[in-house]
Amino acid sequence: MLSRNSKAVKTTEEKFQVKYRKEHMGDILSYGINDDFIYKEIGNNYVAVDINTAKYYTFNDTAAFFLKCFADKKDQVQIKASFLDEFDVREETYFEGLNLFIKDAASKGILMPINKEET
Repeated sequence: MLSRNSKAVKTTEEKFQVKYRKEHMGDILSYGINDDFIYKEIGNNYVAVDINTAKYYTFNDTAAFFLKCFADKKDQVQIKASFLDEFDVREETYFEGLNLFIKDAASKGILMPINKEET
């Protein structure tokens, strides 16, 4: 028999998912691909080149997937669904990977903050 408080108890995973969603779900909508970058698939590699500096960056499969999603202007629901179909990972791994990609790509100037009202 369950105690009265058992419904209020969440697993660590559930707590993480709720906290992570609250902190990060808006991130994807507030970034877009910087117009100063071109990106191409060359052989089995995905590359982004800054047209002003000629710096280039290569991507692993996960980062390339996210970059293509941003380029295609997919929304959060579309990205999550297609990511989980493409990669055999748990949902929290998706959120962690997306957050890492956003932080890394933004730090390199590949993703730029956008005004949500302009979209």
